Amino acid sequence: MGRKKIERIKEDVQPEVRYNFFRADENSRYLEWLFLIVDTPKEINRISNRIYDILAPIEDEGMTYEGATRTEGYNYRMINFKSTRDSGSAQPSLIMKFSGIRKDDNLRHRENPDGLENYLVKELE
Repeated sequence: MGRKKIERIKEDVQPEVRYNFFRADENSRYLEWLFLIVDTPKEINRISNRIYDILAPIEDEGMTYEGATRTEGYNYRMINFKSTRDSGSAQPSLIMKFSGIRKDDNLRHRENPDGLENYLVKELE
C-alpha cells in the first residue's frame, strides 16, 4: 500500500465520508471501493477500521492519500481497495452514526495518473 501526502486543503472543513464503488472490470467478481474520510485522526482511524470490517475480505488495497487540513484538528484520508462484498454492504448508518456520509460519483480514478489527487485538492482546497 502506498501513501501520498497532499498539502493544500480548504479551511472550514467538516467531518464527512464520501464514497464510490464500481465493478473492478467487466468480468470481475470484485467491486472497487473508494472512501474519502475527513475528521480527527482518531476518528479517521476508527472509521477506516469500521469500513474494512464491514467490507472484508479486502483485496488489492491501492494508494492511500492523506494530509492535514487548515482547520486545526481535522485531517483527511482517501482509501481504495477491492472487495467481493456488494454495494448493499456499505450501509451508511453502519459506517457513521451521523448524516455526514454520501456517495460521490466524482470520486474515481482518472486517465491522468495525478487525476484523483488533483480532484481531492480541488474538492478540499
